[in-house]
Amino acid sequence: MSSWKVTAISLLVGFFASVWVEPFIPTPAEGGPIAFATNPSVQLVLAFIFLSIVIHTSLSFATNRLFGGPDRRTANVAVSSDPPKNTVYTALIGYHNALWRAEHGYTRKSEVTHVEGPRCPHCEVSLDTKTDRHYVLWETQSWYCPSCGFETSSESPSDSPPRRAVENIVEVEAQLALQEHAGEEIEGDVSEGDLNYTVVDDELDEREARRINS
Repeated sequence: MSSWKVTAISLLVGFFASVWVEPFIPTPAEGGPIAFATNPSVQLVLAFIFLSIVIHTSLSFATNRLFGGPDRRTANVAVSSDPPKNTVYTALIGYHNALWRAEHGYTRKSEVTHVEGPRCPHCEVSLDTKTDRHYVLWETQSWYCPSCGFETSSESPSDSPPRRAVENIVEVEAQLALQEHAGEEIEGDVSEGDLNYTVVDDELDEREARRINS
């Protein structure tokens, strides 16, 4: 989930939650250091800010746990931080204004996809991540190249994080390459959903392909 969606949900839920809890907030003593909080409007604003921050932090943590991590599974294919032992298909994918190097193959009896990136589309140097914070809740993330200065937003254009989208793309392209090698006719839409990507370069290992298709 992109950061602007997390922020929007946090603000919306924070508002309704603050309206609900405001009547239960104890009124501080008059003349004390927080006497200004005796005003119901001030209490509502303070509750809104506090609850929105808590909700935003919780949502950000939950989405990072759900979609992040180097080792996950997509469909029946293991996604690994290490390249497969027997590589069947390699590709250079252009997706989301960056380049991604990918390998698809097998480790023991498990089907494995390994992706490296993002890389600069101009010099192929690994891109660094930069976070810009705006006020309390809103932040934007971008990738930038330490070599040539190229910079682009890292916010995902789809519901999947960029790396996971590339993993899905590579799995689809690997299967298509194997089908083409086997002489099978490919019918219908062969693209990976509505993802806008380019296969810059790819290669199918003929020996491994013959072994799989035999």
